[in-house]
Amino acid sequence: MSHGTGGLVQPLSAGKSDSKIYGNYLQQSRESLESSLAKFKEYKSEYKSLQKTLVELPDEIEYQAMVPVGPLAFFPGKIVHTNEILVLLGDNWFVDRSAKQAAEIAKRREEYIDDRIAVVRKELQGMNKREDIMDKKPKDPVTQLVQGDLPEKMYNDDGDEIVDIKEEL
Repeated sequence: MSHGTGGLVQPLSAGKSDSKIYGNYLQQSRESLESSLAKFKEYKSEYKSLQKTLVELPDEIEYQAMVPVGPLAFFPGKIVHTNEILVLLGDNWFVDRSAKQAAEIAKRREEYIDDRIAVVRKELQGMNKREDIMDKKPKDPVTQLVQGDLPEKMYNDDGDEIVDIKEEL
């Protein structure tokens, strides 16, 4: 037997502390995603620079360079065999490739980074939708039904529109 509710089931409503916790979670998630996005953009820039270097490197047989001997010491030297590039395939596996082949590998890795950037941007858009929903701070659904001021569209936590499915009897 229900006491004092008039037979209606009261919805669970999030308290202020719950909404603050979720807001903090959203903020931390946003910062993490923005950090990842910045990192991926930096990787993309580095791969573009690498591709440019790999295209220009075989133009000369050798280059004069300052060779590092440790963290603080350099001495004059030269780069030879400019068309031979040692490429990391992963898990400490290396292979010799020509500069052209290495540039193609760098291009594929850049394309992978582009895909990762697209995924992070999509996640950020979802995060924006969630924050918009949090900022609106809607009333609980029962109060909205009683007052007749339901929003035209409602959204779930992922930002997807909630639809009502009705069947004719």
